[in-house]
Amino acid sequence: MKKADPKIDEQYVYYGNFTFQSGYQGADNLMSKQERPTSIGIMNNEMTVGALKYLRTHGIDIPEQVSIATYGNIENIELLYVQPTLVTSRPHMYLTSIQETVVEVFERG
Repeated sequence: MKKADPKIDEQYVYYGNFTFQSGYQGADNLMSKQERPTSIGIMNNEMTVGALKYLRTHGIDIPEQVSIATYGNIENIELLYVQPTLVTSRPHMYLTSIQETVVEVFERG
């Protein structure tokens, strides 16, 4: 990531409050853009389920129209009719890397 030095377009960043409603609103915010994102990264399970609800009720197909990556491990995700097109992770596996990345982004301003 350091070598790639990715640029973050702030219009595609939504700061939620880790709730279902926040995930729903975040998906609405992102998918209402003129240029929709092709993937969404979400920081917890509650927000992920809210985003999935938004996408489903608005007829947005996963992964055909948007891919989802979530920080957390959603038990029984198959009950949400999301086939293996949702990437989840166990939090402890990536916490250090994510913390370092967030710190780097903020330090760069």
